[in-house]
Amino acid sequence: AAPAVALLEEALHGLGDAEPVLRVRLLGGLVRARIASGVAAGVEVMAQEAFAAARRLDDPLALYDTLRIYLFADRQPSGSAARLRAASEMVSLAEAMHNRERLAEALGSRLHEHLECGDIAAFDADLAYRTRVIEPAAQSFFLHTNALFHAARSILAGELAAGERLAQQALQAGQRISTENAASAFGMQMFTIRREQGRLALLAPLVQHFVRQNPASATWLPGLALIYTDLGWQQEARAVLEQL
Repeated sequence: AAPAVALLEEALHGLGDAEPVLRVRLLGGLVRARIASGVAAGVEVMAQEAFAAARRLDDPLALYDTLRIYLFADRQPSGSAARLRAASEMVSLAEAMHNRERLAEALGSRLHEHLECGDIAAFDADLAYRTRVIEPAAQSFFLHTNALFHAARSILAGELAAGERLAQQALQAGQRISTENAASAFGMQMFTIRREQGRLALLAPLVQHFVRQNPASATWLPGLALIYTDLGWQQEARAVLEQL
């Protein structure tokens, strides 16, 4: 994300006050890139500038891109309602633009918010809608994420065999397009499935290996602590907890 920040800042500096629509879209991209790179200084001011300008412009795509800021800028539970409103407006804008790719993207964002709120009926409705949207286009990335959503839904319903099959499909679709998060998402879904099956011990060597291979990352340390706790390995669990 750091190279993206530098490029976007350079583009904004070169653009100046010309091309207001492009400036709004660049600002929105810069806010997301700064958040992704951990450089949050000045993000709120930029986000407010971009959003106010987008509301004034008669450009639905610029407004769509700016609304995405809400989905990145505040992931706290208190921001859930604002994120859901932003995702819903993105869906409406994409529908009005007849932009199938943006619609699939916006529906994916809204699906996350439905899950966080526990609104499973709304999740099911949007997942069915998104599946209809992406089938004719069959973009690999959207097929990957849709398989993830279907796997998550099967796991929530306790349909673990179907969840595992769909998780495998999502992994394969992600690997075809070299999505860097495909293996991580697969690991998290399989972790959940194996825990529900009482087979978490099978994953212990794999998670231990991943933690050893990625000592700078804390992503899987909570999972490793959970494995140790479930297996009754209290000393090992305490050591991971202290490391965290």
